[in-house]
Amino acid sequence: MRDSWRGISNWKNDPLPIGRITLEELLRDPRLRVLFSAQFAKPLLGVVLERMQKDTGVIVRVGGETSADLFLADAASFAGPLHSAMRIVAELETVQGEWERTSDGYELHSSKKNSTTGPRGRASRYLLWGVNLAFVVLVAGWLAARRKTHTGSQAGE
Repeated sequence: MRDSWRGISNWKNDPLPIGRITLEELLRDPRLRVLFSAQFAKPLLGVVLERMQKDTGVIVRVGGETSADLFLADAASFAGPLHSAMRIVAELETVQGEWERTSDGYELHSSKKNSTTGPRGRASRYLLWGVNLAFVVLVAGWLAARRKTHTGSQAGE
């Protein structure tokens, strides 16, 4: 029997099929109506899914060739029903995934296979080059100053 005002079905009479499901079908699972609230700084997919599972008891994990080290964003904040957070994670540009219903929970399959080549990977690479360049400039300046001081003290002897 359908709950017409929300489009939610009775879980026992109308179970979700096993396999890939649409984001709208997530609304049909009453377990996903539990509230999930969390904030993350530079989260990886595996960390977010682990926190979802720990806080709500619903089994959510990465599936297939999807990497748990997939970078999501510089920051992420969730406050609302779990199905909403699952939809947001699946639709992120760095994930572009689909949820699959399994016998014990849900798996997220992403079309992105690279782990840390997202914005965080590029930023780290630029930071590393910047630090290396600054180090080389400092050493070169120190050597030039030492040479000048050393040659100046020899000329005065």
